[in-house]
Amino acid sequence: MSNWDYIDEVDILPKLPPNFDELRESKKWQERKEALETLLKLLTDNERLSTKVSYAELVGNLQTVLAKDANINCQALAAKCIGKFATGLRTKFAPFASPLLPVIFEKMKEKKPVLREPLVECSNEVGRTMTSIEPSQEDILAALAKPNPQIKQQTALFVGRQLDLVVPAKQPKGFVKAIVPVLGKLTGDADQDVREAALQALGAIQRLIGDKNLKSLLGDLSTDEGKMKKIGEYAEKSAATFAEEQSKFAPPAPAASTSSGAAAPSAAASTGGSSRPAEPAAAEEADPWDFIDAFDVLDKMPDGFDTNIESKKWQERKEALEGLLQLLTNNPKLEPKANYGALVERLQKVLEKDANINVAALAANCLTGLATGLRTKFQQFVISVTPIIFEKFKEKKPTLRDPLINCIDAVVATSNLEAVGEIVLAALGKPNPSIKTQTNLFLQRTFMKLNSQTMPKKTLKTLIPLLIKHSGDSDSEVRDASYAAMGAMMRAIGEKPALQLLADIVTDNIKMGKIKEYHQKALAEAGPAEIAAMVQSIHKADAPAAAVPPKKAGPPKSAPKKEEVDEEESPEEEPLKLPPGTEKKKEEKKPSPRENIENEPPVAAKVELLLADNGEKAQRIKEEKQLKEKNINA
Repeated sequence: MSNWDYIDEVDILPKLPPNFDELRESKKWQERKEALETLLKLLTDNERLSTKVSYAELVGNLQTVLAKDANINCQALAAKCIGKFATGLRTKFAPFASPLLPVIFEKMKEKKPVLREPLVECSNEVGRTMTSIEPSQEDILAALAKPNPQIKQQTALFVGRQLDLVVPAKQPKGFVKAIVPVLGKLTGDADQDVREAALQALGAIQRLIGDKNLKSLLGDLSTDEGKMKKIGEYAEKSAATFAEEQSKFAPPAPAASTSSGAAAPSAAASTGGSSRPAEPAAAEEADPWDFIDAFDVLDKMPDGFDTNIESKKWQERKEALEGLLQLLTNNPKLEPKANYGALVERLQKVLEKDANINVAALAANCLTGLATGLRTKFQQFVISVTPIIFEKFKEKKPTLRDPLINCIDAVVATSNLEAVGEIVLAALGKPNPSIKTQTNLFLQRTFMKLNSQTMPKKTLKTLIPLLIKHSGDSDSEVRDASYAAMGAMMRAIGEKPALQLLADIVTDNIKMGKIKEYHQKALAEAGPAEIAAMVQSIHKADAPAAAVPPKKAGPPKSAPKKEEVDEEESPEEEPLKLPPGTEKKKEEKKPSPRENIENEPPVAAKVELLLADNGEKAQRIKEEKQLKEKNINA
């Protein structure tokens, strides 16, 4: 908390001399100067002004003096008074900022320090009161377009100083997109001071949005190594300024290391309003998508698209979709206000019914482009598109399979797993092994993006039984994909909650071994930073990763009988049934771990599994004895 918070608010209006208005309007500049000096002293002696009083008339008079008074000394005093009003009212002064800035920018053409320096200080204080720089975007762009070098230089420097105070997480994206091309052009201005000021402002922007995003906005200028180096240097200075400025308002904290200025505490307002508590700044680089112009693809559809997409010749259908895909690739951000319903419906139909695999693959790629280009605006189509994608996974060829994988990920990313839970559940229940495999792998990728807080728990509980069932599937790819999904799930929610959900197979050392293997792979893929974040979101009891799943009290469960396993398999999976005579052969020869991995553990058991294996062996001896007795009696 700063000293300003303890200062009493003061109403200065009653303290003005009785002849203040008369002096202010005098034709003699000395008398006007005297009135302004009196006001300035009152503002200097009373740092915090009353917010219950309207200063609109007085600020308006000062704006008029600054804009029209012929005497440079009176203009300078007016600028100083306006600055003091801004510091005394802080965010309450914001309504006056927008009309004042154009006047300040215009007066920046004055080179004499007697006026230039008060104007710079005034612009700084006025800018600090604004919650965002975006409302003044047009005035700033207009000032930068002025022919006078002083106006361009000082306006660019103002932009840089204001952006030095902005929190990366609250960057004014629209303003940045609009001003970067203008500043880029000014880096080639004939005036050296203008060039340097533009580079400084671009450095402040680079601190906010990152090097890559700035280069994408600068276009050809990004290849000028000399200028980019200077921008990088100014970005470092901006980070230092940001950290220094915000440390003034940060509450005292225990000594701790900070990696960079960008991670320093932030101002509460997006332009660094100092009256509010500081908050941590976002360290991540801005999303490039935010700085791309939206494109209405419906207005630029390929010639003859409607006709060719319905053609009986697959080459013409392919050509139509290739034209659309090129548009979507070249314009990764789509106009969210356009109506894409008819186009999505048409692409769905092609994906679902077109007999040509290449055409279907292109339809999937186009849907991916629409989903990534619209983001959350695409979620209205998720429920209709998703079932078709899962059904098409029966195609094993990479020509279609790979586009489908990209498509399902992009489509569901516009919504969430909970929204498509029933559709995923239906896909998991399909008899086709390829559909089951790819649905399992989809869940693995989805679980890798979630944690214990974001995981939809009700949806997860409905999915787990089928994932467990798939761990006993006759198709090895289905089994492995289910292990991968459950391993990723364990990474997301923690080991202890995961083991509770996997209670039906927790004593099956073979299956749990595979799940644990994929769990470790998922942790390795997540990386140390994400693992640390995961631990924070999981109960402390779940944080230490056990080497072996915890065993329940009492004797371990025996391995399920062969008959029980067969009953669990879906009877409708005709293609997966073993040929006649196979069961008999399996009884005659000892099964290998790969042939019947879920029904019986391998002979060479690991040391940590011996107790469980002994229990299972005893159970088998008992069953064999009962069977012999039954045969004798028969």
